[in-house]
Amino acid sequence: MTPTSFWSQEKRYAYSVYSLQFNSDKLAGINEYFENEQRVIERSGGKIVGYFLPTDFAGPTDEAIGLIDLPSLAAYETYRQALADDPDHKRNIARLEQKRCRRGDEPVVYPARGGGMISALTGAAKLDPREEHFRVPGPHDGLSLFLRYLPPSRDIAADGRTVVFVHGGTFPSALSIAHRFDGRSWRDELCEVGFHVWGLDFHGFGLSDSYPEMAMPAERHPPLGRAADCSRQLEQAIRFIGRRQGMSRVSMIAHSWGTIVAGDLAARCPELVDRLVFFGPIARRVPRASGSVCPAGG
Repeated sequence: MTPTSFWSQEKRYAYSVYSLQFNSDKLAGINEYFENEQRVIERSGGKIVGYFLPTDFAGPTDEAIGLIDLPSLAAYETYRQALADDPDHKRNIARLEQKRCRRGDEPVVYPARGGGMISALTGAAKLDPREEHFRVPGPHDGLSLFLRYLPPSRDIAADGRTVVFVHGGTFPSALSIAHRFDGRSWRDELCEVGFHVWGLDFHGFGLSDSYPEMAMPAERHPPLGRAADCSRQLEQAIRFIGRRQGMSRVSMIAHSWGTIVAGDLAARCPELVDRLVFFGPIARRVPRASGSVCPAGG
């Protein structure tokens, strides 16, 4: 799905955008699925803006798009759960799979920017077929944060253990917790032993929104992405993850500069933290006394 913009001048809302890839010879099956899903979506709490098939929106492509209006991101979480539990929705999905119409789909949610434009960045590459992507509002008005999530391995009975990786000042989540060396990542190891694994990109990193100041000369503004600011970003992400996982506390693995951010959050909001792991932390070094320095040639 190509980058798109949606407008509202009336209210703050969230849009759920479903980009669904399908086999090009199964257009009738996709159309039937959309028709059957409309009643389910409405009773689950969503308001259908429209479904756009290739022939009437994007030309001859293999992608269909559904656009659903929701009053808030919190309403989206309620809607998504209601939809997943709906028996008619389950039958519609099973019918779609039986007819071999679908090749893949990915729901993405975009918060409104104060009655202005919603910048819809879609089609983020998955680093694993089971990976899910989320956008949540950050502490700065109009800017959203990107989260990637990988559930525990299917052959493991998950017990709800959840860990969030906090990246440092160089690499975002895709190049840290999710990056595979010789086909294996740290995230894979955690999922294999039963963890729900999340990765956050701070503003200006990876797929999270950048600060508007980053498009301006650096000398016009103070430094961006300071630890206190990023601590608030991390708090927003962890509160979202806690709601979605149904947990009050999550664990954190923080790397390098990210240990400062995670430490600040743990001090401010200890009720959100289960366990805290520092990997390659940055620590204050006390200068040595002059008497401990050996003279040259000694």
